[in-house]
Amino acid sequence: MIIDLLVIATPFAIIMSFLYIFELSKFINILKGDCEDLWIELGRPVLGRATREIVIPLLLGRFRYLDSMSLDQRGRALRLRIYLVVLLTFYILWIVAVAFRRQLGWGM
Repeated sequence: MIIDLLVIATPFAIIMSFLYIFELSKFINILKGDCEDLWIELGRPVLGRATREIVIPLLLGRFRYLDSMSLDQRGRALRLRIYLVVLLTFYILWIVAVAFRRQLGWGM
């Protein structure tokens, strides 16, 4: 039952993953264009190497540069955090369900 629900939810998670990547690339590009000093201070993050400087602080709610950003960038940062929390929860649930399906009585 749980695995069936996770399988049904998988296309939505894939779409959210693409939305997350799109939002993160826009966030980094706008940061690079509008707040170049902040972009340099963060270590010139690019899409493939933004985990330590941007993603983890956003996930933990400790991105300390939000006050110096525009309202649009703050909204984008909030959306990124929502995507991260939802996707991380989904993928952890998915891994636990697949790895322990027989122990939990969900498998064949």
